[in-house]
Amino acid sequence: MQERHLPALDFHQSPEFIQIGIADTAILQLADANYLILTDDYRLAGKLEARGIAALNFNQFRLRRILNEQ
Repeated sequence: MQERHLPALDFHQSPEFIQIGIADTAILQLADANYLILTDDYRLAGKLEARGIAALNFNQFRLRRILNEQ
């Protein structure tokens, strides 16, 4: 893998910054369609999917496990 870096100051201008914070905004800005993003953040997963980037919300798997154990 190749490491990519964007200065944190670049993220505060993104419209998503206020909604999802700096870490998730960085993921959103740096992610591309070549990768699957695993997250536990529903809002981030939705924003990634809206951009055509594959994302799995880990909480969906937790919920299924809990429901299957009952």
